[in-house]
Amino acid sequence: MSAMQYLPEKIGVTEEIIEEKPLKVTSVNARWLRQGALRLDGSHYAEEAFQAKRVLEGSSYPIEPLENLTRDIFMLPLKVKIPLAADDSSGAPYLMQSELYYFRPMARKYIFPSRLDEPDKWRLKEGWVIVSQSGNVGIPLYVSRRLESFFVSPNPLRLLCNERILPGYLYAYLSSRIGHPLVVRDKFGGTVDHLLPHHLKALPVPLIPEEQRRQIHDKVVRAYRLRDEANDLLDKAEVLLYEELGLPKFSENEAQYLHPEAKGFSTKVGELRLRLDASYHTPLVRLILEKLKKGKYPLTAIGDPKISKRVFIPPRFKRIYVRQKHGVPFLQGTHIVEMKPYDLKYISQKFTQNLHQWILRAGWVLVTCSGTIGRVTLTPDAWDDWAASQHILRVVPNETESNPGYIAAFLSSPFGYHQVVAGSYGAVVSEITAEHLSQVSIPLPPREVQGKIGNPVLEAYEKKEEANQVEDEAVKMVEDVIRRGATNGQ
Repeated sequence: MSAMQYLPEKIGVTEEIIEEKPLKVTSVNARWLRQGALRLDGSHYAEEAFQAKRVLEGSSYPIEPLENLTRDIFMLPLKVKIPLAADDSSGAPYLMQSELYYFRPMARKYIFPSRLDEPDKWRLKEGWVIVSQSGNVGIPLYVSRRLESFFVSPNPLRLLCNERILPGYLYAYLSSRIGHPLVVRDKFGGTVDHLLPHHLKALPVPLIPEEQRRQIHDKVVRAYRLRDEANDLLDKAEVLLYEELGLPKFSENEAQYLHPEAKGFSTKVGELRLRLDASYHTPLVRLILEKLKKGKYPLTAIGDPKISKRVFIPPRFKRIYVRQKHGVPFLQGTHIVEMKPYDLKYISQKFTQNLHQWILRAGWVLVTCSGTIGRVTLTPDAWDDWAASQHILRVVPNETESNPGYIAAFLSSPFGYHQVVAGSYGAVVSEITAEHLSQVSIPLPPREVQGKIGNPVLEAYEKKEEANQVEDEAVKMVEDVIRRGATNGQ
């Protein structure tokens, strides 16, 4: 029943090789079919779930179905019309499912909660555990203080723990190599995978000793507290950016158009720069440049040697994916905004020619330049020597003259972001070039002013990585305790 792809050890495995290699079939105990939903799809009995189930069956710890450990497991109706508001002045912040997993979740939509049925269920509460319901299904999330301020789309599954289990322990178990395969084995769907609440109700959860559950819970809570503190630092840097540079807050509504509804505008021939696409000449960018020129400090460009040593995009290349022990972690554009990279792949060290072209170094500023463009992050120490795709543009700061945190803070602000996206081109997939990003205008304050703005950003990313380390410790502790229980049980 189980269909596992054959992955040769000695050579790299490309996507083409995975498609061409024969399947390896594993037998399944017939009682597993009767215990479940009579599923006949091979992925339901994948080797990872097969091994996890064996570990739990051999465990000396009591096993409880998840429904016995929760007050409720639910999702909201998907076919509800969301009552969208124009902006934050009239509505409450609203997140889509994918945005919950961002390191810095920020609302791009706003809703009228009073127009929803049971609005309390749409707003997250600290201590809830969330599980992604569609797309990349089965990813758990612990709801911390910061997420309490948001209303969330119907999709994610909400898990409300009862007094018999601590939410941090449940989160760590669902994140582990034992719990996660048992969650995703029940996914269904053709083009897009899905999970439903009833798929989680029978999920087996081992009740390891209470003291160890408490230790694991405390680590998870600490990890999410560090992420909240990191976001507080980024909030502080954003405030300082405006104060120290003498920049006013502004609204996109301030941009002047010939007709407000059609948003038509004119531009001078001398300002075309051989670009005839209207988005490149939007009045919003003119407004931004006017406000920047009125700030405290002169403007320069991101590509100025005082700001950066190099701004570049590496070339395209053939990706040869291998197992973790044979490869280098490989970041996609979606990874750089997440609190930690989910669904990380590894490319071959041996068979990737000129691998150094795609290697990252700590302290670089990364900007997505294809698809959803303009997302910004700093390369932390943990990513030093990792590789990243050509869809991520690299800014190598001149650290003797500029502060990497300051560059990241500016490019993340509306003053930087709108300049970046204005240079996009492409019909189906938006792109920006290294040349365009190099020309983005940025104030050039003294080094100490840059540090005042940028140092909180650097500290925030240190806290982010510390949070990931603490969480990894919690998940590893879950796996070690359960496996020891399985060994003792045998």
